[in-house]
Amino acid sequence: MSLDTLQLPALLHCAIFSQKLVYPDNGDLPELLSKKPVIDFLGGNQKKITILFDSTEQKFLSDSDLSFLTLLLSACGLTLADVAVTNIRQDIRLNYYLMLEELQCRNLIGFGITPDNIDLPFTIPFYQLQAYEKTKYIFCPSVQELQASSIDKKKLWSALQKMFNISVK
Repeated sequence: MSLDTLQLPALLHCAIFSQKLVYPDNGDLPELLSKKPVIDFLGGNQKKITILFDSTEQKFLSDSDLSFLTLLLSACGLTLADVAVTNIRQDIRLNYYLMLEELQCRNLIGFGITPDNIDLPFTIPFYQLQAYEKTKYIFCPSVQELQASSIDKKKLWSALQKMFNISVK
């Protein structure tokens, strides 16, 4: 007997499919389906600036990395209240579209990641400012690598000046 020709009695249909399979267009979705995903981040995201990094060891940045990031933000006239810092390893579904939707991301700085990690349809070299879908992107080496290289720090600073329209006096 083939499963393709198996016929179930109507009584079993009600037992197997006790919940709706199709919902009307009036928005009557179950709560589980209507909930938006929540991106776990550090900071207040007041200025819609997303900072991404990649770490398998910790949920957020280490104390030394966070100190470096805080100094970098301060140089740009920003604080942690202005940004959303998140680890792409904490959420496998994290991509640029979800960040646009959930965080309303206007600027994104990626430390130790590439555009491919967040499903952007292009590649750009480190430190190049790129605009796409209402967001400006900069990718650079990891925070640890930046701390060890004054050349990389200068390149990042130059890119951040362009991103945030910072004029040097």
